Amino acid sequence: MNHEVNYAQGVDGQIELSGQESSFYQDDYYSQSTGAIHMKVNEDITDGSVHIGVLQGSGDSSKGAGAEVGLDSMANAWKNPSMELEEDYIGTYHIEKNMTITTSQRDGWKGDSWLDCCGGYFGTEYHPFQLISADDVFNYRFVNA
Repeated sequence: MNHEVNYAQGVDGQIELSGQESSFYQDDYYSQSTGAIHMKVNEDITDGSVHIGVLQGSGDSSKGAGAEVGLDSMANAWKNPSMELEEDYIGTYHIEKNMTITTSQRDGWKGDSWLDCCGGYFGTEYHPFQLISADDVFNYRFVNA
């Protein structure tokens, strides 16, 4: 979210900004995170210019294998936005905006990744269940060690 005031002869008003995040983890197999950002603008502008913008990336294409949160999600917002809002005001205005963006993410992953038998999600990839022998479990050798 973006709010800019430029070259104004007068600005009178209030801006409220807030953000919150919560996470839930269940053992080593599941996590859920939610986040929200909020911006409330109530202002009078005299002979100026105001820009208000919101940009949010699409959640689907940022969850590919190997995708990381951070720079990849920022680039995704520019290339494939799920929400894009740009408003420009020039002159004398009374502006009221109340905006909230919420996101959520759920991840399941494979708990005992060293055992090939245990299926489930690891990151964003699904690994199917497989049958293995007792030798594979008790005589396991680390290939990459």
